[in-house]
Amino acid sequence: MKKFLNILITTILAIILLANMSLAVVTESEIQEKQNEQSNISGSIKNIEGKIEDVEQEKNNTISEVNNLTNQIDNYQDEIDELDVQISKLESDIQKAEIQIKEDEEKYKAQQELLNERLVAIYENGEVSYLDVLLSANSIIDFLSGYYLVSEITKYDNELLDEIENEKQKIEAEKSELEKNKSSLDTSKKTKEAKENALKVARKEKENKVGELSQTEKDLEKQLDELKAHENSIKSQVQKLKEEYDRQLKSSASSSSSNGTSSYGFRWPLANIYITTPYKKPGSWSAGYHTGIDLRAADGTSVYSVGDGQVIEAGWAGSYGYCVGIYHGNNIYSLYAHASSIKVSVGQKVTKGQVIMLSGHSGNAFGPHLHFEIRTPYYKYANNTNPLNYLP
Repeated sequence: MKKFLNILITTILAIILLANMSLAVVTESEIQEKQNEQSNISGSIKNIEGKIEDVEQEKNNTISEVNNLTNQIDNYQDEIDELDVQISKLESDIQKAEIQIKEDEEKYKAQQELLNERLVAIYENGEVSYLDVLLSANSIIDFLSGYYLVSEITKYDNELLDEIENEKQKIEAEKSELEKNKSSLDTSKKTKEAKENALKVARKEKENKVGELSQTEKDLEKQLDELKAHENSIKSQVQKLKEEYDRQLKSSASSSSSNGTSSYGFRWPLANIYITTPYKKPGSWSAGYHTGIDLRAADGTSVYSVGDGQVIEAGWAGSYGYCVGIYHGNNIYSLYAHASSIKVSVGQKVTKGQVIMLSGHSGNAFGPHLHFEIRTPYYKYANNTNPLNYLP
């Protein structure tokens, strides 16, 4: 019984150990997914940083606009202050003019009444001429006295008429000036109102510009902080996954020599092998579609033909950049992409292990690496297949 229990416990511990070992296995797919996530976050960070730079530029432009608005506001305020002084003076002038006109009208009224009294007196005395007064004198003294009296009355009447006419003209001139001042006052008040409205608009515009930019900048800074924190977390996860994956590669290194030969007679296209992106079955790129495998390779690394064959493509190929295509017979084609330099030409025959190009990052590549494909039965994009089935 005790022996059975020991066996049972040993079996359970072994199962737990194997389960833990299986959980610890890291695949390239997991690493690639994390790297893709990291790449997406890095792209988002660059996008946000670009937006922040745009906001900073806009902020600088807005600060200049705000300064212009501030100067404009100061100018408006100065103009309004000047209009206030002008309005105050016009109101004072109008008040004085109205008082003066009132006084002049009263004086004019008194003179008019005096003139009316003279006319009434002349009417009541009949049509007696100044000549009748002089001829009715009984003596030289009466004649002289009458002559003096007639002269004084005539002089007084003429002066009274002149004063009345002058007073009338003066009143008309004062009223005209008063109307002009009132018109100027009305214009100044309307101008002041327009300036005050423009001042309100300028102040509101200034407040809105500063407020909007400040909030936009705060929102972007918050997004940036969150993305950077996420990026750091992903970087840490990727590093741990890579370390575990490297450990796993080392443990199986003896069975994966880069200089070995597969059942198809092919070798690896690089001396040192590290797959960064595995082959994915056809589908959309966003769903992980990958037509070959990506191998780690610094700029200028020698790339070898995986087998004997004839070069059918050597040059620029769009998103593949500079690439080389080789036909190996039996409807099997190999393709090598993103070269920095090509060492062969179309129609040239090559042997297994011959340097055909130097790696790089031409075309649609985020960094230096070798993109390698196997295509069969025809050299078509859609005929890609898993290269690992043809390699050692």
